Amino acid sequence: MSAGAEPEALARWVVPISATARRHLARQLVGDAAGAESAVSPEPEDCPDPAILVEAAIQGKIGLVAVNWPGVAQPLWLRAGSGDAADLIGAMRDTASQLCIPFAPRRIIEIGAGAGYRSIALAIAHPDATIASVEPIPARARLHALNTLACRRIIGVRAAIAQSASGFGVGNVVESGEPGSVCPASGGVGAISLAALYQSLGWDGADVLLIDPLACSDLDDAGVAPALALARLIAIRRPVPDLGGNLGDATHARRSSRDYELFFNRVYAHPAAPPRRTYAFDVGGPAIMCKRPDGTDAAWAFFPIGDTGFRLHPNPPGTTPASLILQHFLAGPHRFESMLRLNHRDANSVRFRVTIRAADTGRVIHQGDTVLRAGETARWGFDMPLFFGDATIEFATEMANGDSNGHAWADFIDPSFN
Repeated sequence: MSAGAEPEALARWVVPISATARRHLARQLVGDAAGAESAVSPEPEDCPDPAILVEAAIQGKIGLVAVNWPGVAQPLWLRAGSGDAADLIGAMRDTASQLCIPFAPRRIIEIGAGAGYRSIALAIAHPDATIASVEPIPARARLHALNTLACRRIIGVRAAIAQSASGFGVGNVVESGEPGSVCPASGGVGAISLAALYQSLGWDGADVLLIDPLACSDLDDAGVAPALALARLIAIRRPVPDLGGNLGDATHARRSSRDYELFFNRVYAHPAAPPRRTYAFDVGGPAIMCKRPDGTDAAWAFFPIGDTGFRLHPNPPGTTPASLILQHFLAGPHRFESMLRLNHRDANSVRFRVTIRAADTGRVIHQGDTVLRAGETARWGFDMPLFFGDATIEFATEMANGDSNGHAWADFIDPSFN
């Protein structure tokens, strides 16, 4: 493969976009802009209005420019001469106040995320939240990858969200001529339903659903109503299209903000307590062990899913179960939970098992298992006996009925203690 060629796996629209693909997109976008670092705006100790810093950094320039914003560790990239600067300033200044989120969200989905500025603002405002940031337009998705790569709590997704259409083309904004919307066509933008997006993420809903209608069609389709109902707060960017009764007054309290219409699900009227959980797996955490059939320890047939989940392929029947072993200090958690997924429709049933042992003696503190069939996704968990101290947590997968392990990629998504 030539140095400039894009690997086949990266050329396709994927959900969610992997860290490898995000790095590839970032390198592709920066390209020859090797001198862009010199355009990074200064951040003096007595920082003036950050909007002034942004405007000063892009004045007289055309092309890719990096700017600083107070409170953001990494530079933010924008295209000088476009509307990116105004989008950045508006998103960073106004997102938290306009959305008026009266609870502590854990899961946020932004559909139509543009260059990623609003997702970054949400990550700063809500440090306990994971943000699925969806952008279908290729030019913006590349800039989005560059801006969000350093934020591990933002999951990049390249797709349009639609209930019925499976493919889209890219349309232009009349005023600027820039790519700004997607429309049903046989173009290169793939589409999935909102329910399928939840499943791809391994989520059973969202606390906040932020929607730009230009990136999410069919909001009036009755088929999308059950997926919308899984969100506590739905913020739809104005102008709001016909919703077909999917967010009626009987089920949602409606409020207006400057750029959004806010719909609060009446079922979730009470504020949620801030989460208190410890993720069992962290891709950036300490070293791990993955048991091979011959008994040696090596990282082999497992792949991270986001930052706090992983995929583990069962070994062939009759061999030692594939397992991933982690070590944690447990300070009295009372419950273990994880989303489990066996995505491939041709897979045979897989047994998922979690065994927790005292690290010093090997005594089993608790063990639990469950079986999933092909295409199933399920939230699974168990209550734990009280335990304080170092413990090993073994995640194992094996074929439930001794069948072939072909296609049996088994996913542990966000396993955690709380």
